[in-house]
Amino acid sequence: FQGELEKLNQSTDDINRCETELEEARQKFRSVLLEATVKLDDLVKKIGKAVDESKPYWEARRLARQVR
Repeated sequence: FQGELEKLNQSTDDINRCETELEEARQKFRSVLLEATVKLDDLVKKIGKAVDESKPYWEARRLARQVR
């Protein structure tokens, strides 16, 4: 019976450690996502108009390749 309690306690400790690691990973993910979003927003501000203006060219090029 004592051995089973020790296994249960060890399993509980393992679960708690995994939950802590998961929360740390989620926090890191949120941080990286926020940083990437800020960088993307900055790029859109800098070159967004150029990208929009180039879309007709790239669409025509894609269609031309499909016709070949």
